[in-house]
Amino acid sequence: PEFSPLRRASALGRALPPTLLRPALRDARTGWWESFKFAAAVRFSAPASNVVVHADDRGHFGPAAGRAHADDVALPVAWLLERGDAGEGVPIADGAAAGEG
Repeated sequence: PEFSPLRRASALGRALPPTLLRPALRDARTGWWESFKFAAAVRFSAPASNVVVHADDRGHFGPAAGRAHADDVALPVAWLLERGDAGEGVPIADGAAAGEG
């Protein structure tokens, strides 16, 4: 089976749970536009899906320490808390959340 998130998103047919995509503008591994294309495909095939894209000027692993690191960690936490479900079942598409960082 071919792995193609964009093709799968185009054929969803059902809403996804709230999803936060966090592309990094200076990521050498993936293009930031890929998250926007994925979000557009999900929104087109499942308009009830709540897909948020937050692009920022960081590299693949994000800031290492200090205020920038705190802000980087606080963003998805605040996003989850805003939903009121403590993040149960909410996927976060981010290298650090996927165990890459």
